[in-house]
Amino acid sequence: MPHLPRLSFFRRRANHARGFLATLMLILMSISQVSSQTMSAELLEEPHAKEAISQTDATEALATAEPVWLERLASDPKLLNTQAILAPFARGEAETAVIVTLEPTPAAHDLATQSADALNRPSAFDLTESPVFFDLQDQTIRTQLRETVTQAVGQFIANQPKAGLTVTQRFSYQFGFAARVSPAALEQLLADPAVLRVEEDGLMEPHLRQGIPLIAADTPSATFTGSGLSIAIVDTGIDTSHPQLGGGSSIFNSKVIGGYDTGDNDADPRPNSNTGEAHGTACAGIAAGDLGDSGDYIGGVAPGAKLYALKITAGDGGSASDSAMIAAWEWAISHKNDDPANPILVISTSFGGGGYSSACDSYKPGLTTAAANAVAAGITIFASSGNDGFCSYISSPACISHVNSVGAVYDANIGDVGFCVNASYSCATPQYSGYCSSGYNAVFENTAADKVTAYSNSASFLTLFAPSHNAYTTDIKGAGGYASGDYDDAFGGTSAACPYAAGAAAVLQSAAKAKTGSYLTPAQVKSYLTSYGTTITDGKVTSVQKPRINLASAVNALPLTQSTVSVTASDPTATETDLTTGTFTFSRTGDTSAALTVNYTVSGSATAGSDYTALGTSVTFAAGSDTATQTVTPVQDTLIEADETVILTLSAGTGYTVGSPASATVTLTSDDPQDHTLTVTMEGTGTGRITSSPAGIDCGGDCSQSYANDSTIVLTASPGGGSDFAGWSGSCLGLATNCAIYLDEVKQVSASFTQRQNHSPTFELGDGQVLTPISLSATINDLALQPDGKIVAVGSSQNYNGGPTDLALARYNADGSLDTTFGTGGKLITSLTEYSDGGFSVIVQPDGKIVIGGYGGEHYTDSDPLDFALVRYLPDGSLDTSFATNGVVLLPPLAGANRWGFDLALQPDGKILFGGAQLVRFLSDGSLDATFGHNGQLAPVTDGSRTKIALQPDGKILVAGNTVGTNHDFALERYNRDGSLDTSFATSGKLTLDIQGYRDDVEDLALQIDGKILLAGFSTDADGNEDFALVRLNSDGSLDTGFGNDGMVTTELGALQERGHSMALQPDGKILVGGMYRCQVPGDYMAFF
Repeated sequence: MPHLPRLSFFRRRANHARGFLATLMLILMSISQVSSQTMSAELLEEPHAKEAISQTDATEALATAEPVWLERLASDPKLLNTQAILAPFARGEAETAVIVTLEPTPAAHDLATQSADALNRPSAFDLTESPVFFDLQDQTIRTQLRETVTQAVGQFIANQPKAGLTVTQRFSYQFGFAARVSPAALEQLLADPAVLRVEEDGLMEPHLRQGIPLIAADTPSATFTGSGLSIAIVDTGIDTSHPQLGGGSSIFNSKVIGGYDTGDNDADPRPNSNTGEAHGTACAGIAAGDLGDSGDYIGGVAPGAKLYALKITAGDGGSASDSAMIAAWEWAISHKNDDPANPILVISTSFGGGGYSSACDSYKPGLTTAAANAVAAGITIFASSGNDGFCSYISSPACISHVNSVGAVYDANIGDVGFCVNASYSCATPQYSGYCSSGYNAVFENTAADKVTAYSNSASFLTLFAPSHNAYTTDIKGAGGYASGDYDDAFGGTSAACPYAAGAAAVLQSAAKAKTGSYLTPAQVKSYLTSYGTTITDGKVTSVQKPRINLASAVNALPLTQSTVSVTASDPTATETDLTTGTFTFSRTGDTSAALTVNYTVSGSATAGSDYTALGTSVTFAAGSDTATQTVTPVQDTLIEADETVILTLSAGTGYTVGSPASATVTLTSDDPQDHTLTVTMEGTGTGRITSSPAGIDCGGDCSQSYANDSTIVLTASPGGGSDFAGWSGSCLGLATNCAIYLDEVKQVSASFTQRQNHSPTFELGDGQVLTPISLSATINDLALQPDGKIVAVGSSQNYNGGPTDLALARYNADGSLDTTFGTGGKLITSLTEYSDGGFSVIVQPDGKIVIGGYGGEHYTDSDPLDFALVRYLPDGSLDTSFATNGVVLLPPLAGANRWGFDLALQPDGKILFGGAQLVRFLSDGSLDATFGHNGQLAPVTDGSRTKIALQPDGKILVAGNTVGTNHDFALERYNRDGSLDTSFATSGKLTLDIQGYRDDVEDLALQIDGKILLAGFSTDADGNEDFALVRLNSDGSLDTGFGNDGMVTTELGALQERGHSMALQPDGKILVGGMYRCQVPGDYMAFF
């Protein structure tokens, strides 16, 4: 008797859920106002688990479950999938998982109107009840939609009572979120007029040498390879250490270039190497694994394509929620062009659940909207049809009309095999029942290439077939995963068919780009794969006749387009000084399969032969290449001359047309001395004088002077009588009175002086001190100086020992007296929550508004940490109601974060950076900046206890703190403006420093005028003594070995504890570090070095 081989992950995981799904069917059908007639696509939530339950039995089950409120909920027309949503309540559970859809904002309606006439509008949006079309290939519309969704959803959630509502996902391109809700919270949501509908957040389960030739992919894959685009594998993660999937120890590499874990909401989408699920790794190897020759593995269908890993399962589990799938698809939209040379154009999803006899759009509106948005963004989605052996039903999300459903055929004769299929809904002829679990029959069959497998779900609206079963593919490296080695030789099910189809689509897109100059739309991808496929009849249900992919036929059907050629100066400058070359880059669109010679003419003020090496009159594109280059090599001469130009202009020829730009210019920079002008302007209410070294500038107003190229000019600001110097702007920044400028081009600097306020030199009490009673106990944590000389102090106050704390704020005049125009007599106390509130950082905006960063929460435990708190006041001390919710933001920390927000930084564009155990960026209105990190947030490696932020002049962001662990180390990260790590800094954007082998803590961060970075704090030695510690780094994150001991300094003053807490830079470049000095005897002392 043939054996029953492992079918696929889809079936094995589905079996585990059968007991739960049988219980799910006990919901009373008679009280549901959403019947099967209104959801025509629905047969059953999980067909393989359906049991015949009488109405009497169901009624008795609900009789013990408070039928009055259950009936009230079930009758609400906003509630979809009523039976599935209410089932947990009927079983006595406290919560159920739902997806909530909100009414769109007026801004969204405007964006839809702007998108209505888009030329790339897919025809699928013409279907009845199709989601609203937004042109998500338009960067502006995509950004604006994400911002209005983020703001609207965030505002709605903030206004909901916290009891009974736990938000699990927030979406980016549809007005909704996922949550776990109690009955009371569900009823309140349904009663809210802003709620459009509530649906179930369902669970889904994860559903070569012969396979690639079967779909005629061997020749196209070798020619076009899928290069120039990426496939997103939405699954259980990818083991990126596998040699065919990039290899190495980093999260991402040259093959898997990005991704996210929406199941766990973190940035590492890899499965655990020992206990993780290998399903996604196997799918990745089929779709786009690198070429190889290990056993039967020869590489993926699209070996030249890049991959993104989108893990939707929680931890090591094998199931995923609808909301995690939605979040993954939306992530792919947001990050489609992270690598412009390899945009995400294909999604492969070998997960599913349920069974549907027609398109399930109305039954799964959340998933449908996410799929429609992906299609609108130009991304083609493939999903496995499922492994239950259905003859008239396919699983979700394959049943969605915007998704391409993939069934399975054998790729070869692999002998006799047997499977367990659904006993009630499979039309495959059963032979035995004893081999399988209850509700399943055993089916044995002979195999052959192109025979539809007995387990493959089929239906009249299935899209296509692809190879499956016993696929030899990548496994989690080592002992983890399916097999003990690095490969699995028996991966199958529709889970394997789906990535075959995705890889074929990638090769087709690569071929289209090469042949026509542009990618196909998702509708065109579907049309080519289905119109030019090989028709296959499903033997178990002969009415289903669908195409099996024939990639060679699809690629050969693509039209050939004559190349259009353009030219740019990719390196527009060549120099005589060091004979640095310039470069012209030629680009062609259309058919790139053959070599092509393109003609051009050369002109300009430079002379070929004497100023640069002659360029000839033509350039040749290599076969298969869409770019060619021509190098401009300068010739060094003894003539004194100005900069000169080389102008290259395309001319007509055979086999191409001249496109735009048709001309480009490379400038030959002379090595002869040239002068540049430095201009100084004066700003502010005060007076002063600016002088320079070397001499040339000496003025009390606007002035300028020319200096030799490559000169370093030091400007000195001297305030006049009754004035103070307020800082530099332009090509020089900072408050130091000296400013060094490297003059390699024309530059401009502004110096600001303010009129000194008339105040008492004795400062309030006459001894330089100010004591301000706020409450029983009050602490100042940060100060800010306003341009008018007033001083803002922020901290916390407490009315009695052990009582709650509030955010405390005071403003002083320059003489130390309270500013009575501010708050109440110069003081403010703001209660954000009922327990613990306070401020750690303060900044004053250019418009005079005051922003406070700190914390707020009902209580503080490791399992329930305090929230990030951000508050903005008007200059008079009243809350700025235009900011966030009545001037206040309370943001729960990300998973794993254990402390409040600590430091603030204001960007020139008005956006606000807030750092603690996570880094958050807000728009100027207090909403999260969805263009930064993940919905405005990212989690640095620092533990958040003393996180410091610094903004570089180029907009890059430095975040300093401590590593997490027993022995802290100095930690520093640098981010680009969008929140991605700056991989040019240190090691992939991150730096950790162990100074003396024990605990090291960063307390302050500063930027020198030359771009070098200073970190101050303390370091613990082997005897447990804490010493002042100072580190200086070069701008690239390397240690400045010319400073201290290879970039590090520790200073021992002879005490038990010596901690550096704050740092200042003197105009002469010397560094002040202040902190604490604690002796063996009681008492602390201030210390400086």
